[in-house]
Amino acid sequence: MTDRYTVYTKVLKMLKQMITIGSRGHLVTLAMMIAGIVTGRNAQLSAMSSEIDVAAKEKSVELRLRRWVKHSQIDT
Repeated sequence: MTDRYTVYTKVLKMLKQMITIGSRGHLVTLAMMIAGIVTGRNAQLSAMSSEIDVAAKEKSVELRLRRWVKHSQIDT
């Protein structure tokens, strides 16, 4: 298990305990963003996506993060 994956799983676990979001996908995306910032020490979406340890391609992750940021309102 890599450090990036460890950070992601710990962030996701803490977010599940702290907040309730209607969609699990929104929570996962938020955890991915936080883990990307923490491990990459950069808040640019392209840099964050390269630091997130998931099975998807970096460009797919970047687009997912862009959609999440662009979304005007997340249903809680």
